[in-house]
Amino acid sequence: MAAELLTDGWLSAVAQALADLPGLDGADAVVQTVVSGSPARAVAFHAIFETGRLTVLARGRHYEPDVVLNWSYEDFEALWFGELSLEVAFMRGQVKVEGDHALLFDGLRPVRSSARLLPALAALRVRA
Repeated sequence: MAAELLTDGWLSAVAQALADLPGLDGADAVVQTVVSGSPARAVAFHAIFETGRLTVLARGRHYEPDVVLNWSYEDFEALWFGELSLEVAFMRGQVKVEGDHALLFDGLRPVRSSARLLPALAALRVRA
């Protein structure tokens, strides 16, 4: 059974699922995500990528993120379950992006479009 979205268990499960993925040709980046309106109120977490590999996924705000994504709970949930893409959410104004847009949409594209990413997360992307 998948952990409830945005809980500590979910963060741990996502980090563990991605820990063994090899590095990709992606950029180094710190991506912070803030989700408002979740059952747990506002939730912030950050991901640190080094050479396209996730090295840290932790609750809380990072002191110097390259990119900050601001989501409503409903839109983040749709993204997580594959019902919404980052690009479409951005074009529709469903995610507010602060910081380095080129890094997010181009530099991290190899990570976001990796053929290994979705299979690694598949067991966690099941609705309860």
